[in-house]
Amino acid sequence: MDTDSAREGIKPPRSLWALLPAAAGFAAGFFGPIVFVPEANQGPLVGIFITGPGGAALGLLLLLVSRLAGLSAGTQWRLLLGSSAALALGTLFFVQPGPVTRGWAVELRVTGCFRPASLTAATLDYWQKRVDAVTWAEPRSGWREDMTGLLAADDGSVLEAETLRENEIAEKRKPWNRGRLFARGWTEKKEKRVYYLAGPAGHCADNPPGTRKFYFSPYDVSAARSGPRTWPPPETERFINLRGLGGMPEEYRRFLPRP
Repeated sequence: MDTDSAREGIKPPRSLWALLPAAAGFAAGFFGPIVFVPEANQGPLVGIFITGPGGAALGLLLLLVSRLAGLSAGTQWRLLLGSSAALALGTLFFVQPGPVTRGWAVELRVTGCFRPASLTAATLDYWQKRVDAVTWAEPRSGWREDMTGLLAADDGSVLEAETLRENEIAEKRKPWNRGRLFARGWTEKKEKRVYYLAGPAGHCADNPPGTRKFYFSPYDVSAARSGPRTWPPPETERFINLRGLGGMPEEYRRFLPRP
């Protein structure tokens, strides 16, 4: 007797109704995030706490329905296998990564511009207060001298500007659309902010008050999954705690408004 014939006469064991969907849900919910969203540290918990137990509950519910409906052995096997496969596929679809933000195209009207070195005293004072308040982590050695020299030599600038509008640019990450860039659309802001503009685009001579330009403000994707950083941070924009700006990358220029 072949397997299909046997299934026609032998109904699935009761324990299998709970175990098979639970195993399918657990495997898809545990390993799916590890494969597709490795930066999500808590992703595998989907299988442990949701789709694994949910699969067991679904299997027991289907067992009850199949028994009450008097389904044949073959139909019960098809229902059990089909529902387990559907649960696994549905879970894998559910855990697919969403788009990741790459940054923002911003339109600014410059109201003031000065060198990062002008913030040295205030920034050192800010970080010294933080260092004094933290007792569980040592700051990096010589940070005051390092950052004083870094700010003095930095060829960027600090822009005081009115943010007129911005457009979030993101990248899709599902297997069938991975790498596709899109913009969420321009939103009016009309707010005053202070930015750090990296050189060589950051010279104040190129950004006099009244200048209206488009810049790109990148989003550090790795920051969400990186471990504790050296502190105080050695990068200028993190040290002076300002949102960074740079020139508009060529691949993002198509999202700028048409002249």
